[in-house]
Amino acid sequence: HFAEAAHDEPACGPWGGFFADVEFLYLKPYRRASDFGIVSPNTNGDPEGSIQSDPWHSRSAFRVGAGYRLPEDGWEVGFFYTYLHDNETGFLTRPANGLLFATQTHPGTVEFVNSAAADATLSYNVYDVEVGRSMEVSQRFAVRPFGGLRFAQIDQNFNVLYDGGDANRDFVGSRVTFNGGGLRAGGQADWKVLDHVSVYGRGAGSLMVGDFGVTQTEFNNNGTTPLTNVHESFRKITPVLEMGVGVAYHTEHFRVSLGYEVTNWFNLIDTPSFVNDVHQGKYQRNISDLGVDGLAVKAEVTY
Repeated sequence: HFAEAAHDEPACGPWGGFFADVEFLYLKPYRRASDFGIVSPNTNGDPEGSIQSDPWHSRSAFRVGAGYRLPEDGWEVGFFYTYLHDNETGFLTRPANGLLFATQTHPGTVEFVNSAAADATLSYNVYDVEVGRSMEVSQRFAVRPFGGLRFAQIDQNFNVLYDGGDANRDFVGSRVTFNGGGLRAGGQADWKVLDHVSVYGRGAGSLMVGDFGVTQTEFNNNGTTPLTNVHESFRKITPVLEMGVGVAYHTEHFRVSLGYEVTNWFNLIDTPSFVNDVHQGKYQRNISDLGVDGLAVKAEVTY
């Protein structure tokens, strides 16, 4: 969340006042480590052609918030909740006169398949407790530094069903859960271009200490033959960076804005990947970011 800078005149008067806002978000997630096949145009056994991943698409999401603005001095405290859920599927088949490589299976087990069906799910819950103060630098320029606490619950699931060739309904599953909290700080600048119209830019950063839970599984023969079944729990620090720009229309008690925002969670995907068919327990880390970006339409009321 990015709280908006103050209106031209405090709507709360000398006794303070409450504010509430709601945002419609249209966000697209980004992550790596979601490949599930290589479509090869030949049958010589060499991996050639395109690496296919289960793609994310833009989805509707929302953010709601409420708080209290202190009288006279511009300080305000608020609570904000952001929610995004996405579920995407992908499907591949072995091309005629070609091969379909399975990229998520344990080495030395399932290599060539006739079909691959992938399913990727993201559940994104972010909670912000924020304290900020709006300050007018001039009649047309205002800044609002803010800081506070951030908490997050983010679950990611990636599952693939391989069938045909070396696979007999081979199920591969990967799950990453993150539960953490930390400190967040940032600022926003508003420049008034007309009496009731302004443009804004904002940025924030967080350091989150979180608990990760990782599960990697693979079962062949319709789930009866285990090939991989490992899990891991660990704690680490995850940085988060946010940026946004937009335009707003505001009156004394009401403000509506349209903007673009981008958020990146560094190293939020951290999973083992088995890489050796001789040493079956040899693995390396797959580490990548989770990002979201898109449009934000916000309405805020102060009373």
